[in-house]
Amino acid sequence: MGTGHGGRCFLRGMLGVRPWLVSAVVAVGLLVPAAASAAGLSAYVTNFDATGLNGVSQYSLGAGGAITPLTTPTVTSGSKPAAVAVSPNGQSVYVVDNGSSEISQYTVGAGGVLAAMTTPTVAAGAVSGAIAVSPNGQSAYVVNEQNGVQGVYQYTVGAGGALTPMATPTVGTALEPAGIAVSPNGQSAYVVNVGEDGPDAVSQYTVGAGGALTPMATPMVAGGHSPAGIAVSPNGQFVYVSNYNGGVSQYSVGAGGALSPLATPTVAAGDNPLGIAVSPNGQFVYVVNNNGTGSGGVSQYTVGAGGALTPMPTPTVAANAAPYGIAVSPSGQSVYVTNGGTNGSGGVSQYTAGPGGALAPQAMPTVAAGDNPAGIAVTPDQGPVASFTVSATPAGSASSFNASGSSSADSPVAGYQWSFGDGSTTTSGSASVTHTYARAGTYTAALTVVDADGCSTLTVFTGQTASCNANAAATTTRTVVVPAAVVPAVVVPKVAVSKLSVSPRTFSAAGRNVHGTCVKPSTKNKGDKPCQRSIKLSAKYTLNAAATVSFKLALQTSGRKVSGKCVKASRKNTHDHKCVLLVSAHSTIRRSGVAGSNKFTFTGKLVAGTYELTVTPAGGTAHTVTFKVSG
Repeated sequence: MGTGHGGRCFLRGMLGVRPWLVSAVVAVGLLVPAAASAAGLSAYVTNFDATGLNGVSQYSLGAGGAITPLTTPTVTSGSKPAAVAVSPNGQSVYVVDNGSSEISQYTVGAGGVLAAMTTPTVAAGAVSGAIAVSPNGQSAYVVNEQNGVQGVYQYTVGAGGALTPMATPTVGTALEPAGIAVSPNGQSAYVVNVGEDGPDAVSQYTVGAGGALTPMATPMVAGGHSPAGIAVSPNGQFVYVSNYNGGVSQYSVGAGGALSPLATPTVAAGDNPLGIAVSPNGQFVYVVNNNGTGSGGVSQYTVGAGGALTPMPTPTVAANAAPYGIAVSPSGQSVYVTNGGTNGSGGVSQYTAGPGGALAPQAMPTVAAGDNPAGIAVTPDQGPVASFTVSATPAGSASSFNASGSSSADSPVAGYQWSFGDGSTTTSGSASVTHTYARAGTYTAALTVVDADGCSTLTVFTGQTASCNANAAATTTRTVVVPAAVVPAVVVPKVAVSKLSVSPRTFSAAGRNVHGTCVKPSTKNKGDKPCQRSIKLSAKYTLNAAATVSFKLALQTSGRKVSGKCVKASRKNTHDHKCVLLVSAHSTIRRSGVAGSNKFTFTGKLVAGTYELTVTPAGGTAHTVTFKVSG
C-alpha cells in the first residue's frame, strides 16, 4: 500500500491501508410506533484482516435492533474486504476487496445468508475503497483511492444483481478518492478526495442516462482537511463530509445538485472523524472518530434550520478501539459502529437512539466480529403491500373498511392512511375503520400502508445503501358504490274513532199537543191529542287525529235476504230469510273533529224504532252505536 498525498497515511497504524468505508444508512419514520420491529432484516460487516473464509460477518436484526450472528456467522470474501453495500431490493450484497482489487458479489438467501453469485467477483481498481449503489438499484460505484485519473469505477447492475462495467468504466476524481455518495433522487454523485485539502476536496457529478457520471460545470467544491466520509440528508438538501484531520464540512444542495458551503462551513468533531450517517428523520447526524479514545468514539449532532449541525448536550458517546464504520437501522432507532482496532469480541458497538437522537449503549453493548471490522451495511426495509375490502352501506350509515389483508416482507404493517374519495381522510393504527358517506355515489377510496420501520411509498436513501426501498403497491385503491339512503315510508296512522257513546240510549218520542206544542205526556194532558216529540241525541267520541267526521242515522227495519242482499219485504220474498234492513233516517251530517274528545248533538223527529248512528272519520274506520226511540 502506498502513502497518501503529501505523505499522509491516516490508517496505516490501524489497518495498514486506507479502505475509507463510510456506510450511512437511514430510514424515515411515518406513523410508526415507539418500538419498531426489525424482523427479517440483516446486517453485514467486512473484516479487513480476516481474508478468505471469515471475510464478512453476517447478522440478523432482532427485537430492539440488537444484532445476532447468523447460524453461519461468516462468509468468504477476497483479500482485505473493506466496504459493503446492499441493493435496494435487499437481494444482492457487494463487498469491495481492497487487497485483491475486486468486488465480491453475493445473493441474499433465506434468513439473510449470503451466497456467492455465479460470477463471484468483478474487477475494480487498486486499493478500492468505498461503494455506493444508486437508489434505483441499477448502478453501482466504487472509488479507487490510488488513482485519481480512474478514481470512480462505475457498473451497471444486471439480472440477478450481477455487476458489469459501464461502457465508460471509470471517471476521474481529484487525489485519493475515499468516499462516495449518491443523492436520494439519483441525479447527482459526490466523491470526497482524502488526498486534497481545500479547493478540490469534493468532486461532484451529474448522473446521466444509464447511470454514467459526468463532472458538473463546477467539478470540485472546497472542503476541510483530508475529507474521508460523506452522507446526504434524506430530503437531498444537505451534504455532510467528515474530514479526517478536522471536523465536519456541511453543504447545501443547489440547482442541478451543486454543493455550496453553509454559512458555518465546518463544525467540530472528535479525533480523526471518519464514518458518518444521518438519522431517519434527517434531524440527527452521527460521526465516528477513528482515534476518539474513551467517551469520544462517536460525535452526535442535531440538524437545525438550514441543515446546520449543533452538537447534542451530550456531544459524544463511547465506542470501542478505533471506531471506523457506522450504519443506522431502517427504523432509525438503532445505530451500529464497527471498531477497527478489535479482533473478535467487541467488534461492533450497538446503540439505541433515543427520542432526541442521543445514543445509549444497548443492553448488550457490543457483539463479536472478525479481525479489524471496517465496513457495515443493513439490508433495506422493503415497502409493504396494501390491500383492503369494503362493505358499502347506504349514504348516511357507516361503511366498513378492512385492510387486514395488507402485508410486509420484513417489518409488520403498523400504519394505515385512508382517503375515502369524498374529501375525508383518516390515519389509524388499526386495520379496520368505518366511514359514513353523506351522499350516494361512486367514490375511489385509497389506502397507503406504512410498516413498523417507517417504509412505504418513498425510497429513503442517504448516499450508499437505501434504508427504505419504496413499494408503489403500498398504495391501492378501490371503487366504492354507495347506494342512496333508505328513507322509511312515512306511516300516517289511520284515523280511528273510539269511546263512541250516545245519550240517551232509549228515548220516548210520545207527546201531547198542548196549545199547538208537542210536549211530554202527563196526567194533566192525557186527554190532549197525541203527537210525536223531537229527540235530542248527544253523541261523544274520541279521535286519534284531527279529521272530518260523517254521521249517518239509519232505522233498522225488517227485510228479506234475496240473493245475498237484504231488501224490502214483499209478497214475493215473504218466505225468504229475515234480515235487518237499514233505512236512512236523515241525510249525512259532516263535522270537523279534533284529536281527542269530541261531541255531536242531533235534534229531530224520529219514528219509533231502533236506530244506528254510524260515525266515520275521513280515511278512517267507521264505528256504530245503537239507540231506541219509542212512540
